[in-house]
Amino acid sequence: GQAAGPIITFNDTDNRLIVMGCDVGVGTTSPIPITAGSRALEIYGTGNTYPALAITRASGIAFVNRTWQLTITSSGGFSFRDNNTGYNPFIIESGTPNNSLYVHSTGRIGVKTSSPSTSLEVFGNATIASGLTVSGIVNVVSGANTIMNINTGLGNVGIRHATPTSSLSVSGLLPCANNAAAVASGLTPGAFYRTIADPAVVCVVI
Repeated sequence: GQAAGPIITFNDTDNRLIVMGCDVGVGTTSPIPITAGSRALEIYGTGNTYPALAITRASGIAFVNRTWQLTITSSGGFSFRDNNTGYNPFIIESGTPNNSLYVHSTGRIGVKTSSPSTSLEVFGNATIASGLTVSGIVNVVSGANTIMNINTGLGNVGIRHATPTSSLSVSGLLPCANNAAAVASGLTPGAFYRTIADPAVVCVVI
């Protein structure tokens, strides 16, 4: 038997190289462990090189042949590269802060948060450039207050109303006797108010 320490063996039967109990360096004699006491595989490149780990399937019959690379970009980022197309569909730039993209054990995804409370939670502003399709309820809130509620199943929209029961439900319109009273209350042209009479009428300030 071999003395205690690193073990390197090659299995001729199924062409397996087995390395146990040591760090492995490719292009370096001093691979850096991730944390103290851990074991590491370091792929090292110097100068204008792109150290990479490639995963390839070739000569497939029932499956698509493809080569993917995990590599360092020219700007120091990390990318998944599709070598067959030359595309980099996933890139992490150098200096990216903690929890920029966090997949929770519940399957929830957090953007800039490690504790997403829904399937997708974004901490901060979000921009959607080419449309958003929602099936269910859209609830726009500020703290505990509902600003807008859209129930796509019923086709109802609520403004400052969490449970709209008609096509349009509006809460919080300022009651005013007439247009002059609305202006005197501080409303500007284009704003809405409701009359005090019963039934109340929704009006636009002119």
